[in-house]
Amino acid sequence: MTLEKKSKISLKQWVTTIRRYEYELSRLYEKLEYLKVRSIGYSSPSFEPKFGGRGVSNNYSIDYWLERIEACEAQIKKREQEIEQYNKFLSTLDVRDKGIFLKHYYFNVPIREIAREYKVKTYQLYTLFNKLNKL
Repeated sequence: MTLEKKSKISLKQWVTTIRRYEYELSRLYEKLEYLKVRSIGYSSPSFEPKFGGRGVSNNYSIDYWLERIEACEAQIKKREQEIEQYNKFLSTLDVRDKGIFLKHYYFNVPIREIAREYKVKTYQLYTLFNKLNKL
């Protein structure tokens, strides 16, 4: 019983993570563009002696910006792979099951409304969710 409950929760968490990844992806692309622009304007090394004062606060080397770009690209790649895996899972479902799955897990529509829309009993939906959890 607890194993089934954990698998249902994990499936719901997975879909929630996918939703968050889809939301974050556009922000990460913007961040990547920003980092690329910042990397172009890095300060070159100076051999002039520095006299007092703080100097420029954004005095980072090219290595710093390349590391940040690489980390951002890794995050983007991870999120895109996870979204691709989610889309492959959805493609294995037939149209009716896919609609029910998306309404319940992705759009958080209550079970009663889904049952009313698809003209099925609630216990049939729960058996479908159990079948999906096993996939």
